[in-house]
Amino acid sequence: PTYALVWAVLLLAQLVVVVIFDGSWRPSLRKLGLLGLAAAASAIITWTVYAYFLGSVIEATPLLLRPIVQIKTIAGMYTPEGSAREVFYQWLYLRNLSAYGLVAVVLIGPGLILSLRSSERSHKVAAVFWLLMVAAMQAIPFKEVRYLGFLAPLTAMLIVPSGEWAWRRHAVPRILLV
Repeated sequence: PTYALVWAVLLLAQLVVVVIFDGSWRPSLRKLGLLGLAAAASAIITWTVYAYFLGSVIEATPLLLRPIVQIKTIAGMYTPEGSAREVFYQWLYLRNLSAYGLVAVVLIGPGLILSLRSSERSHKVAAVFWLLMVAAMQAIPFKEVRYLGFLAPLTAMLIVPSGEWAWRRHAVPRILLV
């Protein structure tokens, strides 16, 4: 279920960029609609494939209901131990942030600022998407370090502007980056 957030947050990030950064709604509404259709198509395909592969585990359940049964099973797994917020360490992502590497962690803040100030729309969307995805992941009580994986490409994209900025400034940031 956590991976299903990606499309919803991407749509929300696009909407935020349209509302805050774009001057005109008309061209962007069409693009948002197309992105919404792509998200719906992706969701239908993913749900169906997921349901198909759950067939060997949940045979008696109708095809399209299998993911719901799986989600309920996982959600109820930790009930005897307490709520998900009690079972999972809620600051797990912050504690494991160093898994991205020290340079990436240092450059992500300036990268977010530079991306939001960039004239490139894709940089703004990436920054807003990253921020919203981190917030959404933190809000979900189920936490696993592997869920940080889908932020890695965005993090790499966001550290490029700050690395480029530091590279142009002085020799010391060049040495640190290398």
